[in-house]
Amino acid sequence: MILIGELSLWVALLLSAWSGTVAYAGAALGRDDLAESGVRGLYATFAMVVLASAGLWRALLSRDFSLEYVAGHLSQNTPRVYAFTALWTGRTGGLLFGALMLSFCGTIAIASARRRNRAAAVWAAGTVSAVLLFIIATSCFAANPFARLDVTPLDGRGMDPVFQSSAMALHQPSLLLGYVATALPFACTVGVLFTRRLDGEWVGEVRRWTLIAWLFLTVGIALGMRWAYLEPDRARGGRWALYAVEDWSLFPWLAVTVSLHAIVVRTKRQVLGKWIVILAGASFLLAIVATTHGPGSIDESLPSTSQSPVGTWFSAFFFLAAGITVYLTGTRLRDLAVTAEVESRASKRRRFGGHIVHAGAVVFLVALAGLQFRREYDANLKTGEAFEATDPYGRLWRFVSQGVSQFDRPDHIVAILALDAYRDGKRVGLITSEKRTYRDVQGNAFFEPSIEVGIHSTATLDAYIIPADIRRVEGSDVAKLEISFNPLVRWVWVGGLLMALGGVIVMWPDTV
Repeated sequence: MILIGELSLWVALLLSAWSGTVAYAGAALGRDDLAESGVRGLYATFAMVVLASAGLWRALLSRDFSLEYVAGHLSQNTPRVYAFTALWTGRTGGLLFGALMLSFCGTIAIASARRRNRAAAVWAAGTVSAVLLFIIATSCFAANPFARLDVTPLDGRGMDPVFQSSAMALHQPSLLLGYVATALPFACTVGVLFTRRLDGEWVGEVRRWTLIAWLFLTVGIALGMRWAYLEPDRARGGRWALYAVEDWSLFPWLAVTVSLHAIVVRTKRQVLGKWIVILAGASFLLAIVATTHGPGSIDESLPSTSQSPVGTWFSAFFFLAAGITVYLTGTRLRDLAVTAEVESRASKRRRFGGHIVHAGAVVFLVALAGLQFRREYDANLKTGEAFEATDPYGRLWRFVSQGVSQFDRPDHIVAILALDAYRDGKRVGLITSEKRTYRDVQGNAFFEPSIEVGIHSTATLDAYIIPADIRRVEGSDVAKLEISFNPLVRWVWVGGLLMALGGVIVMWPDTV
């Protein structure tokens, strides 16, 4: 299966090149046979990318350390669930996963769009295939996931603890799906520019995929903030709230949000059509930039891929895509004939979903504003010692150290610190935090120790404990703690959930 997957990746490269070439040729020459061949080539590319992904998944799940990617991201002790998510935790696997998502979405979009506007759909199919060609070519020539080692090691390097988190495991594919989904509205608008015609059904296609991109970007950003909140290095001083800015995911999200408003707000049809085209292009270009930054990107680790060969490929692709976008909009936008019969009113379900989205945004922003009132303390506690602090509401907290317990797990050693917490003299329970030291099958430690923060969460406040250091001094456990009181944090997640829920309701098809 692994060999089939490797061969399928190269076949997908050839098919995407064929699909893009003949689709564009068929659309330009009015040749239905070429157009049909191009569309079918896109479908075949999807099938080959599925086989390639299945081959890499097989290698990951079977721990085939002869592959450089598997040896660099797994060990014998890595839990099986993370062996599955390892497909997108590294640069090379992330590229293949991006190709899988784009080919899947592109196949669905083109199959649907051909029933509405056949001529524009062929141009769109060629554009999707061209983007796929770039991603697959980058995977084959700059970051091949099937590259083999000269000598097969007995064990792999293991997965960085940063990525052994449910929030991060879901954050990465959500963002990647959001990024690749921006290529579909872009492909649709390329078809519109070439045919110089925008009708109501085509507006619906653009709107549908813009909503999908917005939904997954929203979910991805919320999950990324949650991951950063649980990461001590990013949590101190409220930096976790800026996570979406640090990895650039906020910028394509803003462009997609504005694009949705341009479609939903019912203005003059000509102005609407022009803004759809411009914003779809801007969203796609910003997604290309965001793809190369941060842990939700196609990077091997946290630093930017701009320092890697993949970054060079993406930089070249960005300038090429930007040049084509500017040329097409500059030469064809003024001649765009908008024949869309735009509904003056949205359906009741869509209006209801829109209200939920806006309510969620308000809740989200108010909760973030509450973080300005957080309070932070440093403490050093031996077993049995106590520390007192006041939260932003003026309540007195008392933390009593219950000492440190240590035990072994298959892939790491855990040191658990327990604090008995009291608020205004009333016991609220134990708050536990962990220090994890990861090791290989021979017991050798690798990676820096990771910290699992302790949180006591209520509707109004999070008591947030970071064990900055745990050590044994003169027969007693000593813990250096960073204690924070963060107001309204739970409502950040509630706001994000409401926005995602509203997006799902807006996308839900109307019943007749």
